Amino acid sequence: MKKLLLFVSFPLVVFSVTLNLVHFAPPTHPIYRSVDFFKKLVESRTGGRIRVINGGFKLFGDEFDKLNGVMDGRYQMCIVTTSLLANRVPEFLICDMPFIWPNRKKLYEVLDGPLMDIFSGKVEELGLVLLGWCENDFREFSNNKRPIYRPEDMAGLRIRTLNSELYADMYKSLGVKPVFLKFSKILPALKKGEIDGVDLPIPVSFISGFLGYQRYVTVSNWSYMGCAILANKLWLSKLPEDLREAVVESAYEMAVVERAMTMEDMMKTLDKVEDAGIKVNWLNGEEKRLFRLSLAKFYRKWARRIGLDTFKQVWDILGYPKLLNTSP
Repeated sequence: MKKLLLFVSFPLVVFSVTLNLVHFAPPTHPIYRSVDFFKKLVESRTGGRIRVINGGFKLFGDEFDKLNGVMDGRYQMCIVTTSLLANRVPEFLICDMPFIWPNRKKLYEVLDGPLMDIFSGKVEELGLVLLGWCENDFREFSNNKRPIYRPEDMAGLRIRTLNSELYADMYKSLGVKPVFLKFSKILPALKKGEIDGVDLPIPVSFISGFLGYQRYVTVSNWSYMGCAILANKLWLSKLPEDLREAVVESAYEMAVVERAMTMEDMMKTLDKVEDAGIKVNWLNGEEKRLFRLSLAKFYRKWARRIGLDTFKQVWDILGYPKLLNTSP
């Protein structure tokens, strides 16, 4: 008697996961556009086993909520500003320090090298993994009074800035009156002459119409707005190795693309600014050095807030004179 063989098929179980990458940027911003690039890379490299959600702008709450969401495991990855992270890890304030970055080459050398090592250990204590850096460009000065070449050119100006103790201290050291206004209040204040200028990335100032009420733009790269690419450590560690590698590699490539997008946006906008008849000047190395000299006391104060070891390490790598000491 022949035996009847029965073949029972079972569904093949395939690992799949949703990756919510949350951040603050609107759709036109290089960060948002680079996250779309990351999404394509990851979904292609994993054969769709990872589905990426671009959680930008107002989706999933504000930037504070998004960082907390990645820390507690509600979301998987985020891109957040170093200014926000400094509330938990003071060393991140080194990125915001005025006039310390002589150029992007040196900035990336330090950020991708020694600072990557320092910050990786710090965020690991928060249950996070640092995968790389995006950026929200540099803050630049614009005003309707005069071009800025030296520290004394800033004396007496009323500049709208963030409600930040660091920025307030810097401006007061330069004889500037910092004015803290919500973003929505900037344009009315410029129209009424209540402020002389702003300190925003050039594309932001131009698109928002602020430069229509200002005559001078100074490209100084005075404060870098870095953004960390972070993943929940537990989530990342539980991914199969091939998926984890796809996420890590794609995050690196996203950072490279986003930096290029940021520079391209800035240069294209500068052409439009000059076409509009606004005077643009670039600070050279000597002019930036004069600003650093004028901020020596400021640096000594904030070096302690950041952490002397971290500050001195960066300061020495950049090759600046030994103006720091441990006395008040």
